[in-house]
Amino acid sequence: MWWPPVGRGVGLERGGRENLLSIQFVNLFFSFLVLFYLLPSGLALFRKHPAVVRIAAVNLLLGWTFIGWGVALVWAWVLPAEIRARRRARSTPPHRL
Repeated sequence: MWWPPVGRGVGLERGGRENLLSIQFVNLFFSFLVLFYLLPSGLALFRKHPAVVRIAAVNLLLGWTFIGWGVALVWAWVLPAEIRARRRARSTPPHRL
């Protein structure tokens, strides 16, 4: 059975600054991956979608498949017609003659 050597080149002892920068880069990369993975849930929250819990569930449970992630993204982007009509009515100024 192979075990990694202890005490030689394992931590920040050798190449300290370069090793620390590579660890920071990996952490930053995986943070962006997680944020990108949760994009449909965040979009649904931001747009105040009425099915935000269901969108988040699809995103978390099926998001690892590209199809599930795409379905969650489209679902978060498309608002129901009644909400679109209400927002449109609120944003248009009354007509003046």
